[in-house]
Amino acid sequence: MARGSSRRAVRRRVLRWGAVGLGVCALIFGTQLLEIVPPFGDAGTRVAGSTPQPTRSTAETNRDTVEAGLVRDEYCHPRVGTPRVRPVSPKVTRAVNRQWRRIERWLRVNAPESRRTLGRPGRARTIAIAEAQMGVRFPDDLRASLLRHDGAVPTASARGFGFLGKVNLSVRGIRDTWRQLCGVHDEVKNGQPGDGAHGERWHGRMIPFGADGSGGHLVIDSFRRDVGRAGRDGGVMSLTSGETPIRSYYALLKATADALETGGPVGDWKPGATGGELRWDLTRAS
Repeated sequence: MARGSSRRAVRRRVLRWGAVGLGVCALIFGTQLLEIVPPFGDAGTRVAGSTPQPTRSTAETNRDTVEAGLVRDEYCHPRVGTPRVRPVSPKVTRAVNRQWRRIERWLRVNAPESRRTLGRPGRARTIAIAEAQMGVRFPDDLRASLLRHDGAVPTASARGFGFLGKVNLSVRGIRDTWRQLCGVHDEVKNGQPGDGAHGERWHGRMIPFGADGSGGHLVIDSFRRDVGRAGRDGGVMSLTSGETPIRSYYALLKATADALETGGPVGDWKPGATGGELRWDLTRAS
């Protein structure tokens, strides 16, 4: 009986020391593992089943915006999305084409040289790509207009057709001019966006659709849809026809057709023709 009790006591001591040994081994292994694997969220952290992806520090991520103290206008640096062709409302297309027919009719009779500069029909896919690259949506009336005439192409005998002394830009011209204006804005204005209200600085949500070749542009606010004028200094001002703000691209198109047929002005500009070419005369300082 005594011998059996002694054997059981020895067995219990062996098991007890074995458990202690296993605990010590687990503790040592865990300590070594912590030295090898960084805490969750640090560089090189690996999620089960994935490839390790090193993360960039905040300074590295924002390096482009930190250098030279620049603060970028986020609208000038959008995340490029997938181009998506959107249908234009048939009602808008009919209305825009109606105004273009009036303009084309007047040009055919009075300014045939300018009529020849009208661009060929644009492509919906090209518009969708420009929208994706710029991070904005072109209003339906602008898209319908570009699908009829993709800007204007100057010839040896005539300046390109446009509104208020500007030349209409093609889809690619709109995108390239937008990039240029955003680049100048980043450098000259320290990249700080205005509030988008006309009378403030250039804002990346603006869509330039006309240019005078000297730094002046006609723009559409892609949020508000109204038309403005971007000056050489980057300021943006609202356009008016008389005392009435031009609330959309279509409103400018219709006001132009009306002025051509009646001889009246559009805001501070009055259209006419000389030598078969459309001209815009400034009636007062703008």
